[in-house]
Amino acid sequence: MRRVLTAALLIAIAAAPAAAELRYTTHIETRKAESTQPIDPMMGMIGAMLASRFPSGDMKMTVGDGGTRVEFVNALGPVPAGGVMLMRSGSTVILNPADHTYWTARTPTAAIPGATAPAITTKRTGESESIAGLRTERVAFGLTMNLPLPPGVQLPPGFPTTFTIDGDMWVADQFKAYASSLAAIGNTLFPGIGIGGLAQDGLVVRQVTRSPMFGGNELVFSVSEVTEGPVTAELFQIPADYKEVPPPAPAPRR
Repeated sequence: MRRVLTAALLIAIAAAPAAAELRYTTHIETRKAESTQPIDPMMGMIGAMLASRFPSGDMKMTVGDGGTRVEFVNALGPVPAGGVMLMRSGSTVILNPADHTYWTARTPTAAIPGATAPAITTKRTGESESIAGLRTERVAFGLTMNLPLPPGVQLPPGFPTTFTIDGDMWVADQFKAYASSLAAIGNTLFPGIGIGGLAQDGLVVRQVTRSPMFGGNELVFSVSEVTEGPVTAELFQIPADYKEVPPPAPAPRR
């Protein structure tokens, strides 16, 4: 009996995840896609609008039980350059180190207002590749979402009625324990298109996303400097010398 209890205890210890945080750096950029297809002017206009809503440049991520911390290099929407986003227990707080202020962020609005929930497909290929020192598997994906159309409205010929993207992502499934937090990051940074639901098996280390609506461009996401370390609770706390201020007013639509 003692041996059975000892074995059960050892199994429980091995199975229980240690309190740790995942830290990594991301880089997002838009580049010309390798395509010989002619670019429709209407698609190009929509693609430019979508691209302006997407983040770019480098960001530092810290994901753990205490929440998620995103440190921005470039400005994105209400987040200033050098700002920090804290995602904790269903709320999102923006820190501005420049003047030691913070505010509670508004709920992200859809990148395509009024669009329906997307249909997502993924297919594991079995193809492995080492990226950033991690073993990854290439997963092909697709996403389709019907665009809203008010009753009685007639669209011009050739105007799209669905939003579609496809591409490839390379997933490190050794970090599957962080999957729900990683999905929340994707849904916050790319609001309204369900991109956070693409990877449910771990950390996406590289992703190439294409769409007819990107105007001949593709969105490239890559991860570097991946480490897993002990919990640092202070990273998810608002500094004591920061003052709460109202959220900045949304930028006027053009």
